[in-house]
Amino acid sequence: MGLLKRCAFMALGALVAFVGVAGGWIAWQLMRDPLAALTREPAGLRIVSEEPRAPADAAREHRRLVLASTSGETVRITVNLPAPAPARPLPVLILLAGLRTGQDNVKYVSTPGDNVIIGYEYPIAKKIRFGPAIVWKAPALRRAVLQVPGQVAAVIRWTRAQPWADPARISVLGVSLGALYVPAVHRLARDRDLPLGPAIMAYGGADIAALLSNRLEEGPRWSRDLLAAAAAVVLRPVEPALHLPRLRGEFLLITGADDSLIPEASARLMRELTPEPKTVIRLEGGHIRGGRTELAKAIVAISRGWLLERGAINPW
Repeated sequence: MGLLKRCAFMALGALVAFVGVAGGWIAWQLMRDPLAALTREPAGLRIVSEEPRAPADAAREHRRLVLASTSGETVRITVNLPAPAPARPLPVLILLAGLRTGQDNVKYVSTPGDNVIIGYEYPIAKKIRFGPAIVWKAPALRRAVLQVPGQVAAVIRWTRAQPWADPARISVLGVSLGALYVPAVHRLARDRDLPLGPAIMAYGGADIAALLSNRLEEGPRWSRDLLAAAAAVVLRPVEPALHLPRLRGEFLLITGADDSLIPEASARLMRELTPEPKTVIRLEGGHIRGGRTELAKAIVAISRGWLLERGAINPW
């Protein structure tokens, strides 16, 4: 057999082996309970860095914290609480927003009264270009994406141990990307015996493949759909559609009437899969973005009233 034929057979064999391994991995992922890939939680969080910030309200403390686990994994949050430190445990609202907003999302909550607000920072790059080149970054990106529910669960556990926190009144508000994470966070928290109060999902959706296909900017439609479908398998453990039907509690869903980032089919799927009791509110305008301060304040105001009706927070 000539050298050319041997090389061709070797290349074909490598391709067959790759397809077999990839196919087996995909089949395993599709059969696996997605919660199994999200059970890792950074243990023993402790403060290793604290940077006080001057909040707009002089009666508040604003702390940017770096928490480290026993394994060295770091988690970044911002804690906004009354000053001086409260003498009694207070309700806590954990905010999950977009990538670029991160832990600074607490700035959209003004004068929150006798409540503690915590902003969470994702371990993901602030800006991701959704094009074919993302394939090469997929392994690192997947690790970062799947870290989030476990990190938030660890933040919940750390929060419950703080003297200023009422462990019976901890709620999560997810906006945009944060709304996509709320189902996985809620389910994982319950699995780890970390009960949460009523949850809010604003400007989110289900079906990762549809969400990513809508964001991809390069190549023909068929290639974008194929890439999005592959990414959806890779990111399956955080797929909202897999967690939503198994949730327990009360839920508020806020959607935009003309949201260009979240396809209507994805927003509708999230609404349909969210169990009762649930409240659905539809606002005019497009997707919530960093510069839309008034819309952010409207979401906070709606969420505040809804949580207050359920006794999940104190008045502000």
